[in-house]
This record gives sequence, C-alpha cells and structure tokens, in this order.
Amino acid sequence: MDITSIPPTVFVAFGVITAAFIAGFFSYLNLVSSKENKVSEFRLDWINGLRDEISEYTSAVQELSRVQGSRLFDKHESDEKSEEDLGREWFKETKDAYARVAENLSKIQLRLNPKHISDHPNSDEAKLMAALTKAKKLFNKRKYRAAMDHSQKVKEAAAPLLKTTWDLVKKGEPGYQKIRKIATIITITGIVFISACFIGLCAYAAFSTKHESDKVTVKSISLQIESSANLSKSLQLPPASQSADFPASNDDK
Repeated sequence: MDITSIPPTVFVAFGVITAAFIAGFFSYLNLVSSKENKVSEFRLDWINGLRDEISEYTSAVQELSRVQGSRLFDKHESDEKSEEDLGREWFKETKDAYARVAENLSKIQLRLNPKHISDHPNSDEAKLMAALTKAKKLFNKRKYRAAMDHSQKVKEAAAPLLKTTWDLVKKGEPGYQKIRKIATIITITGIVFISACFIGLCAYAAFSTKHESDKVTVKSISLQIESSANLSKSLQLPPASQSADFPASNDDK
C-alpha cells in the first residue's frame, strides 16, 4: 500500500489528536509544577519562620538571664522595699521577655510533626523537639542562665533540619522531581521517534523514486526491444515459395 493512497483526512485527524495530547500533557505539567512550587514557597516560609522564632527565643532568654544575674530584685536587709514590691518590679521588667520566650517556644513546637517524631525518634525533628522540651523545663523552673546556655543546643539541633528542608526547596518537591523526569524521558523519546519517522519517510521516498525510475527504465528497454522486433519484421525478405508468382523470362519460353 502506497503512503500516498492514504486519505489526507487521516493525517489531519492524527495531527489534531497529537496536538490535543501534547497540549493536555503540558497543561498537566504546568498544573503540577505550579502546585509543587507553591509547596516549596510554604517550605521556605517555614524555614524563615523557624529561624526567626529560634532567634527571638534566644534573645529573650538571654534578657531574662541578664536581669536575673544582676540581682537587682533580690531582697536585702538594707532595702526599704518589700518582697512584694520587688516582685512587682521584677514582673514589670521581665514581662515582655518572659512572654517572648513562652510564645516562641510554643511556636517552634507547633511547627514540628508529633507523628513523624514518634515514628522516627532519631530524626532531626525529634532531636529538636527534645532540645525544646528541656529548654521549656528549665524556663518553667526559672533557671534562665541554664536555659540560655541550653539555647545553643536548640540552635545546633535546628541546623540539620533547616539544611534538609532548604535542600528540598532547591531540588523541588518529590512530585515535581518525578514529573520533571517523566517530561525529560517523553521529550527525548519524542525527538527520537520524530527523527526515526523522518529518516524512514526519506528512505521510503528514495526507495519509491528509485523503484519508479527502474520501472521506467525497464519499460523503455521493453519498448525499444519491441520496436526493434517490429522493424526487423518489416524489413524481412519474402520466402522462396513466393517466387513462382513472378512472370517467366524469355529464355524459359
């Protein structure tokens, strides 16, 4: 069957279906990419929020440790102020720092996934939760100096988690990575397929041209042979049996 015998409508329908498939595929890729990029933005906000909250907690607990270490609000014999007055002044002085410590400790803990921590007790997230739990115990016992020293442990526990999350943001979400691999494979396969089709059509066209040329050559040779045969027949002498039809000569008479 010659390719030219296929109706043009078949090629038109094939082209329309192929174009629709390609458009749908790239629309799907765009949808997945947009969704995964949004998730990456949320992760980046999560990283920045965790950094800010750890920094805020550290500065607040240092302020509490500084005020407590100054011993300005301890009761001395020479003080005219009562313990109640000193306690009231201590509360006013440390109210903001105390609230910041409590608020940021709670925010940091709420950022962590309890189920993931229970399922993976040796993960970076679990280590950070353990450091926060100890820091909260020290804070509740008003051991602000020890809580300030322990804040370094909190930062060290948070560093691997921040780095892991940042690496995930740079590489992209797992769904995005999967779609990107599939798109790369399909693109390469499509290029190879189109190239193979093009080479095949070129080879078919060259073969068809050569075949038609050979047919024309064979037909031309056949016509030449037939023409030569006809010419030979037209120039051939009559047989001897036909010589009696000529008139006799005078000698024979």
